[in-house]
Amino acid sequence: YLLALPWTAARPPLLDAEACVLPTAPDTLYLHDLAMAPRARGMGVGQALAHQLLALADARGLPAHLIAIQNSQSFWARLGFVPAPLTSDLQAKLASYGAEACYMTRPRPHR
Repeated sequence: YLLALPWTAARPPLLDAEACVLPTAPDTLYLHDLAMAPRARGMGVGQALAHQLLALADARGLPAHLIAIQNSQSFWARLGFVPAPLTSDLQAKLASYGAEACYMTRPRPHR
């Protein structure tokens, strides 16, 4: 599965937050979680799911953001994501995801 939410780029959700309240004026598609059954790994399923969701973001003119964990930064880079600039607030939120976490963005498509 791939779970994504309309969100605010400057305020990614905290890991293990007790509640999730969608913003009234989202400015990005936030990819929250991608998981695959072990037998589906290595078959391109994750990439296919991501391409489908990113096509929806593109159709709406939205950028996409995510927090890459578990050494997944190179996977997301192949899909056009790059490390996002970090404010001190973003760095603090990122810390809840672990030392290797990387906040990434995929810019809005040109129209």
